[in-house]
Amino acid sequence: MPQSFDVTIQQIIRETPEVKTFRLGPVPESFDFDPGQFVTIACDIPGDRRIRRAYSIANPPTRKGHVDVTIRKMDEGRLSRYLCDHAWEGMPLQMMGPYGKFIFKQGMGNRLVLVGAGSGVVPLMCMVRYARDLNLDIELTLLYSSKTWDHVIYRDELEGLHEELKTLRVMHTLTRVNGHEWHGFRGRISKQMLQECIPTEAVADALYYVCGPPQMVDSTVAYLKEIGAPAERIHVEKYD
Repeated sequence: MPQSFDVTIQQIIRETPEVKTFRLGPVPESFDFDPGQFVTIACDIPGDRRIRRAYSIANPPTRKGHVDVTIRKMDEGRLSRYLCDHAWEGMPLQMMGPYGKFIFKQGMGNRLVLVGAGSGVVPLMCMVRYARDLNLDIELTLLYSSKTWDHVIYRDELEGLHEELKTLRVMHTLTRVNGHEWHGFRGRISKQMLQECIPTEAVADALYYVCGPPQMVDSTVAYLKEIGAPAERIHVEKYD
């Protein structure tokens, strides 16, 4: 059942030039959620009004006592702009949740294909962290689209996760390569990229989680179906 908590910002972590992670707490040990779910944050903005927005949970349920939300500053997003520009450690907020059916938990499958763009990586990263903490014996593939290498959220952690989670394979694609020597995929997520990331013999058995802007999600789902992924094994979350 969703719950409501008065929390404060315990820590602010800069992820990229336009993205920050906010650690919220304290959260009771009894608060539980499934990887992929989200919470709603409510905040009074000076000179405006009380704003509520939904944000995916970034930390896995194996890490108790707090909730991490990773927020990208959006030009049209009043709350994201305010938090990214003006929030401080110790700032009070209201948090409600958890919500959502875009979930993965132990026992649901032994091969996951995670496809994300931009901040759509957040719930996918929660799933990866969950698999790492529980040392799950599953095959994990993450195909992640970012504007540039500097815009890759959780970049350093993703680079180091291979040592902790041997079954994880991370593939990046960049839509803008500006002065950075890059030998990976380029451009938006394509059918060809998916075919290169997913072994032919695994297509029918994998579970798919796709998260990002609506157009990216819709096109990725279409490509997955074209290469033989069963529709009932594809889970989606759209970020406006």
